[in-house]
Amino acid sequence: MLELLLILVGIVVAFLLFFWGAASYTSRTFATIAARHVEDTEWIVQSGIAPPGWSEGQKRRVAQLEAAGTPAERLDRIKARYREGLIARLERHLRYLERATLFRNEYERSDLTDRIREVGRSWEHGRWAQIVGEEEFDLPRRAG
Repeated sequence: MLELLLILVGIVVAFLLFFWGAASYTSRTFATIAARHVEDTEWIVQSGIAPPGWSEGQKRRVAQLEAAGTPAERLDRIKARYREGLIARLERHLRYLERATLFRNEYERSDLTDRIREVGRSWEHGRWAQIVGEEEFDLPRRAG
């Protein structure tokens, strides 16, 4: 009987440790995701270009293709596809901000999402090289 009780206590302790670890991991993961979104938002609002983490792989691939002598027409198609991907990522980022509980009030959320929408409009009219910061383009700025 004592052995059965010890086994039962061991199982309960194991489950409690498992659920505590899972909750801790989940909490850290969500905090990391939120921090990454905050950093990306600051980068986008301040610079008007895609955060480095969004475009590093694209830049490397374009550089490899250019070094390999890929025809300009093919490079332009690839850059256009990358551009569309960055615009889509910005839209997903904006949807995250619209749902997130990172803001003190709705005014802050609205102000920030409006600024990001302005950046998105400039990306829609820009080229890939402008979006990733390799070329300059005029970004509409808000007063204040």
